[in-house]
Amino acid sequence: SLAGKAGVSGEVTSVDPSKDGLSLDVGMKAVGTFGGLYVFLTLLENAPYEIEFVGIEMHREVINKWNLTVKMKLLSFLN
Repeated sequence: SLAGKAGVSGEVTSVDPSKDGLSLDVGMKAVGTFGGLYVFLTLLENAPYEIEFVGIEMHREVINKWNLTVKMKLLSFLN
């Protein structure tokens, strides 16, 4: 729902338990304008969960269309 609030399209690409069993490894992709993806990352960072960003890749596909890939650990849902 955060992607929609930012005006971009997004999807969760993977959800796997971490090796230590204390978090979830989550992969996400989003497509939109640079500004929209920036807002999406800001909303994600301020979500009511403890998140550790592992990797963020962003590149321009065509003018005004950017692709974002995020890998993160979702920590607080278990506690």
